[in-house]
Amino acid sequence: MFINVAAIDQYLLNESFAYQNWHVHSIYKNSFNLQTEEKKELVVVTTTDYPFLPNGIYLNRNDFFNIRATIKMGDSLLWGKERLSFSDHHLILTHGETYTSEIEHSGEWMESAMEYFTFYCKKLKKETGFQRSLTELIEVENPFMHAISMLSSEQIEEQRRGVAFFLGRGPGLTTTGDDMLLGHLAAMTLLKKNSKNVKLLLHEELRATTSPTTDVSLHYLKCGIVGRFSRPVKDLMQLLVEECSQEQMKLGVEAVINFGHTSGIDLLAGFLGTVAYFRGK
Repeated sequence: MFINVAAIDQYLLNESFAYQNWHVHSIYKNSFNLQTEEKKELVVVTTTDYPFLPNGIYLNRNDFFNIRATIKMGDSLLWGKERLSFSDHHLILTHGETYTSEIEHSGEWMESAMEYFTFYCKKLKKETGFQRSLTELIEVENPFMHAISMLSSEQIEEQRRGVAFFLGRGPGLTTTGDDMLLGHLAAMTLLKKNSKNVKLLLHEELRATTSPTTDVSLHYLKCGIVGRFSRPVKDLMQLLVEECSQEQMKLGVEAVINFGHTSGIDLLAGFLGTVAYFRGK
């Protein structure tokens, strides 16, 4: 059966993805992940109910669940030039909407938008994976803010300690510490701060023979290193560089924190903590 994808990250249409050996990495209620045999790339397949992610393929609900019902972990599949072939289904990759996961804005952050952002974040009650609210993490002296300051330092040994504090820390498909690292990378991009050393340190750790974190976390961190983020994170960053209303900022923040169990709020903690560090200097 041939199925047109509803949407696809245009990054996946690069010919380097074709003609590699792929397999079903993991299966969840509303998504499944595909991975190359060399574990160099991870792709998420889900429904159009979910926000656009780096390396995402999106299907209409019926199509998604029809495929999900016929696959199992470890199944091999063929990625051709324009199609992705499972045992019973073939996804046509070139007929759907394309989107980019790369950061596209180049403006400076707006003071009014930043005020709305920090004001709303401090009102949030949802706890991070460290069982603390954003306000407790940002405004109280604690190891989290100390580690953020180390990441934001210009000293490579401090940055190394900051990476070691967060990487792989906590439970989950994407760990709390990894999501906070991702938020830090996004904030450094927004603020136009030099994060070359942190990216190099992360790249070094992620290439280790024994992975310091989960395969899914590793994927999103590798994307963050090269400036690729989810649509909610990209939209929030865009709001911060333009004139926006309080309601628009509220909706932008909520779109980020509504992703995953605590992944969104954890990412926001890393983002807000980094912004607070530099604005407080």
